[in-house]
Amino acid sequence: MFFYRYSFYFILIFYSFSIFSQELSIKIKGKITDDLHPIVDANIIITQNSKIVNKLLTDATGHFNFSVPFGVDYLITVSKDEFVSKKFDINTNGIPPEKSSSNFKVIQADITLFKRMKGVDYSILDQPIIKYSYNAEDEVFAFDEKLLQDMLNKIETIHETEDDIILKLKQEESAYKNTIKLADKAFSKEDWQSAIVKYQEANKINPKESYPLNQLDNITKLVSEKLALENKAKLDKASADKALADKAAADKLALDKAKADKALADKALADKAMADKAAADKLALDKAKADKLLADKANADKAMADKAAADKLALDKAKADKLLADKALTDKAIADKAAADKLALDKAKADKLLADKALADKVIADKAAADKLALDKAKADKALADKALADKVIADKAAADKLALDKAKADKLLADKALADKALADKAIAEKAAADKLLLDKAKADKLLADKALADKAIADKAAADKLSLDKAKADKLLADKALADKAIADKAAADKLAADKAKADKLLADKALADKAAADKLALDKAKADKLLADKAAADKAIADKAAAEKLASENKARLDLDKKLKEISIAESTSKSKVEADRLAKEKSQMLDYKFIDIIAKADKDFSLKRYIDAKNGYIEALLIKVDDSYSKGRVLECVKLLGSDGNQNIDERQKQLLAKYKPGVTEEIISLEGVVIVKRVLVKNKVAYVYEKKIFNWGGVSCYRDNESITLSAFDIDTKK
Repeated sequence: MFFYRYSFYFILIFYSFSIFSQELSIKIKGKITDDLHPIVDANIIITQNSKIVNKLLTDATGHFNFSVPFGVDYLITVSKDEFVSKKFDINTNGIPPEKSSSNFKVIQADITLFKRMKGVDYSILDQPIIKYSYNAEDEVFAFDEKLLQDMLNKIETIHETEDDIILKLKQEESAYKNTIKLADKAFSKEDWQSAIVKYQEANKINPKESYPLNQLDNITKLVSEKLALENKAKLDKASADKALADKAAADKLALDKAKADKALADKALADKAMADKAAADKLALDKAKADKLLADKANADKAMADKAAADKLALDKAKADKLLADKALTDKAIADKAAADKLALDKAKADKLLADKALADKVIADKAAADKLALDKAKADKALADKALADKVIADKAAADKLALDKAKADKLLADKALADKALADKAIAEKAAADKLLLDKAKADKLLADKALADKAIADKAAADKLSLDKAKADKLLADKALADKAIADKAAADKLAADKAKADKLLADKALADKAAADKLALDKAKADKLLADKAAADKAIADKAAAEKLASENKARLDLDKKLKEISIAESTSKSKVEADRLAKEKSQMLDYKFIDIIAKADKDFSLKRYIDAKNGYIEALLIKVDDSYSKGRVLECVKLLGSDGNQNIDERQKQLLAKYKPGVTEEIISLEGVVIVKRVLVKNKVAYVYEKKIFNWGGVSCYRDNESITLSAFDIDTKK
């Protein structure tokens, strides 16, 4: 391969000589360098009136030579990838016929190319920097000194611009290191706000460095974990407060029910007392009437007996007194029994009413408890759902692995809550079953007592006298009418209370629904504001990062070009220096400049090596060896890169490079890939026989992420590296 390549050079040069050997010509030769080293395979294109006449390449030492026939005006362009092209003009017109056979001196055209730096305007070099033509006065070929001086001044202006960019890059590097120190110090003290500000400043200064972004991610994780703990504590406290509030509400409800039950009992006692008093008053009135009738009869009998005989009157009176005494005893016994029977019957009715009311109250209380339990469960489920949603938003922003962890925790919480809800529901069902059984047993006992009381009453009614039965029937009717009236009043009061309680409960539920809606609306508004702030901040940070990346890249390029320029100036000074002291000083300064350049090349190669870009790293170490040929570190790294590139782990990389190089032509090739939820802009850069794959992923939610060979990079780096 080596022999073939140099044979190819020879053929080109020989052809260049042959094409002009048939006519008179002037020879041009020279050397193309980067001020320190020869440039191999530099392109030399000869054109006339924008039409290519010939092409050739420099040899392994950077030399070239060709001949130009008389009577032409040629433009020669010297170029090489990554270097700024230069042009010079050779005009062989105007040679007198008598001088056409003269042997003119060979034109020595040594040219130094310098590498292109982004951000610098090189358009001035689109015109020739020097023009050779025949000088009739001196009868020689000479160059336009004024044009050359003017072009050198303009080139000096370009170098000054490059110097400014390099200086700015160095200043930014120093500022970056100082800012990172301050940020790390704040991080160690957990002064998150100061640390975030400093890391963001550092990222703005040097967006290509991943360390500030990694530290910002770490801060986000730490703060998120702390917020999660605080939110859990708040949630636990809210649950405890709610439990206390629920207990207080239940206690108040029980107290209100006890007061209502007592009021009903007091009213029942008062109604019974009034009924008993009315019955007693009626019985006393009836007795008074009977006594009056008896007294009237006794007076009549007495008058009649007085008329019959005094003895008979006395005897009759004695009998009548005895009858009255016996009747009084009988009436009293009947009245006492009737009062006892009525009291027993009234007690049975009151007990039955209380039992029915207790059963109704229990049913209402059980329904209210069940409704409350369902409402509490719905609230808890909603709170868990809201928390899961909030956790998901935080976890998505933090990292996918954090989302998985949070989801596992949320699932566990839901599972634990489901178990707790089931236990509470089972307990509530068991307690309700026990209460229902107790009420059923009590109802049965009350019914037996009521049945017995009714049976006793039936026996007593049958044994009573006709008059007593009649009086009792009247009294029973009065009592029944009053009982119906009292029951109607009690039912109405209970219905009114139930309606009032339901209205209060409905109002509480409506108020709570309004409060929940207001809270949800506020949460949605706050979330929308937070999302907008995050989006605005992301856009601002992106703009700052892109600007800083562009400025940093321009500064780095200027620094390199400044170093190259300085080395070139030293080389020129060395070649023109006549003093040994000055030559030694220049040699020392040149050595220092080369050391700086060596350090810069090694740093870039080390970075490529750490990112597993072994091809770029190997080329960098080889470039460093061109400065320090005996540097053991560079040699070792070159061997290590070769070994890694040849290992089994990198055979896939080599194969992938072959496939990419076979598929894509030199330069930048763009492909657009549309997937669900994301559009991928893929750009393949083929440069120096190495292919790099860049991807920009644009998500439908507005996010943008960029990658170079699957390694994360900034958007500005993507745009700058793949600029067409």
